[in-house]
Amino acid sequence: MEKLEQIQQTLSEIDDRTPDALRVAFSLGHRVSPAPAPGEEDRVASFAASVLPPPPLVSELHEVPLASTASEDDATNKVLRMEWASCYLPDHDEDAHFGHDEAGVLGVADGVGSYRNRGVDAAAFSRGLMTSAFMHVLAIEPGTAVCPYTLLERAYDETVASAASGASTAVILSLAGATLKWAYIGDSAFAVLRGGKIVHRSRAQQSHFNCPFQISAGGKGDSVAKADVGEMPK
Repeated sequence: MEKLEQIQQTLSEIDDRTPDALRVAFSLGHRVSPAPAPGEEDRVASFAASVLPPPPLVSELHEVPLASTASEDDATNKVLRMEWASCYLPDHDEDAHFGHDEAGVLGVADGVGSYRNRGVDAAAFSRGLMTSAFMHVLAIEPGTAVCPYTLLERAYDETVASAASGASTAVILSLAGATLKWAYIGDSAFAVLRGGKIVHRSRAQQSHFNCPFQISAGGKGDSVAKADVGEMPK
């Protein structure tokens, strides 16, 4: 378990790297740059507003019939729509991700960089996972709910069968109706924010500090069956 000093150091490093635009967008309060004078344009807030999509209107939510006696205006009759975007800053280019709006699925795989020291492609396993998962999503009939764990398991099996080098942590999220579902292994993480507050966040799976669970070929990594699985209603 992490010690308080380690947690505080990690949070401090995250705080130092959080752009002002992100602080404004999520109403985090503190910002590095000085606040504008009264009547002066807040360029940080303007930039955040120009980049972030506007909140969806009620009319943009799709209504579907349910096999129940619930009233038509019941919140459970609402189906949320996923809109996703990514920002990728390549370092050694060992990570991979995918997303599919219509299927309501996205995934991220964090490749283990230490495999570079063994003279192998440290990105092969993470890319294999996400490519396989994406291909399965493309083959699913539209409107079919996706089980993140099943998708992760199948992608893992195919990547292992391909004898891909390296190892990876991974997280897959899906939106089924108004329910967010997830499956992750290691420290590939996600958080749910509502009204500018974190209402749920994943907890890293670690053997010990800075040593997360990881899946790989050859039976050297952790079992995909160790993945944390869960769901959260709207």
